[in-house]
Amino acid sequence: MEKRNRVANPELFQGRNKKKDYFEGWYFKHSTKDKDINFSIIPGVNYEKNKKSAFIQVIIGPEYKSYYINYDYTDFSYTDNPFSVKIGNNLFSTDCITLDIETDNVKLKGKIEYKNISPINQSICQPNIMGFFAYFKFMQCNHGVISLNHSLSGQISYNGSDIDFNSGKGYIEKDWGTSFPKKYCWIQCNHFSEEENSLFFSFAHIPFLGSEFMGFISILKVGNKQYRFATYNRAKVKKISFENNILEVQIKRNKQLLKVKAYVKNGRVLKAPKQGIMEDDIKETMGGNVEVSLYIDNKLEYIGNSDNVAVEVVNI
Repeated sequence: MEKRNRVANPELFQGRNKKKDYFEGWYFKHSTKDKDINFSIIPGVNYEKNKKSAFIQVIIGPEYKSYYINYDYTDFSYTDNPFSVKIGNNLFSTDCITLDIETDNVKLKGKIEYKNISPINQSICQPNIMGFFAYFKFMQCNHGVISLNHSLSGQISYNGSDIDFNSGKGYIEKDWGTSFPKKYCWIQCNHFSEEENSLFFSFAHIPFLGSEFMGFISILKVGNKQYRFATYNRAKVKKISFENNILEVQIKRNKQLLKVKAYVKNGRVLKAPKQGIMEDDIKETMGGNVEVSLYIDNKLEYIGNSDNVAVEVVNI
């Protein structure tokens, strides 16, 4: 089979030659058609100094319970062409996920299929969401956006109750490296009144070649058009604040101005990596709301609202 480019295909397993202080995780988010249930599942691996492990994390609501399931590393396998990740009896790909989890705390079984995957625009200078930073292999935390928006079909059984995801919405991204940033925020949503629209934003502390800076990446998708704002394309954060559970962001690039206001609700705990060890606790909101407006040449180009917003805020 033809060898696939890992930089341009960040969904592929990146940790083949890593030996310690490493993590890699894929984030699959799902919402039902009526938006009353959100379900995110994160398969991944982490390498400590003398140990390799696999895991699956789950957040499911509206009660938003979270679960962390440990697996032996021997339970993990992957394929490149076509892409897939397998942990135990659970299979993850860009076409579907198949689940078979049974512990004392959680039972998840079923299959959800993905249709009309929406990848980000790519080029040689911007092979993935990290732009030219994607070519630097020493980054503390790498990010990949696999699908901004897609439709779902299928159902799962959660602790004995069936959940129907037919005509629901999904999103896929991933992270890999040694540690999550010590300071960051993240917003993701695709439940605007316009079916195709979506928003992704991340702002984070980045160690780089003995120095450090606060970098950011963002895509607003309106119809078939993608507006990208990022450190590497000379966009600037004009405002970022987090007060009274409201995360407010303003970003400017040339004649484009993006304003985002996210309303954060109580989150649930996820495990995050630090030097390859899944020992930090972070909170993720999955039921937030966001207001978005885009101005071009000081004229309002787009305004929209989304619910079912996923938000993480750490030390902002």
